[in-house]
Amino acid sequence: MEAEVFINFVKMAFLAQIGTERPVFVICVGHKTHISLRLLEIALEENVTILIMPPHSSHILQTFHLSCDEIIKTTTFCRGLDPNIKKYGFIKVGIYPFNGDIIPEERFNMQCLQ
Repeated sequence: MEAEVFINFVKMAFLAQIGTERPVFVICVGHKTHISLRLLEIALEENVTILIMPPHSSHILQTFHLSCDEIIKTTTFCRGLDPNIKKYGFIKVGIYPFNGDIIPEERFNMQCLQ
């Protein structure tokens, strides 16, 4: 049921919010309630590419939390933040510019990644 709730969010809120310009690249938490065959079919139909983060890694890889979390307590939406603050999250986790060495391997729970 939870996967269906997420699919409804994607169809009713997310796709409506991003408009019609494509392709779109989305970074998604790899929680089992977020990922389903139906979600991937919708993404393919909508020309949306999804990068799925490994489970139990969002505290290390989630750009929003690493760049906006502290500031969000005083701002209603991250959307209103300076774009440089949002970009910092991508730099901090090594997504853009790519840096595969920025997060030490010991920060990951290897059992969860196998």
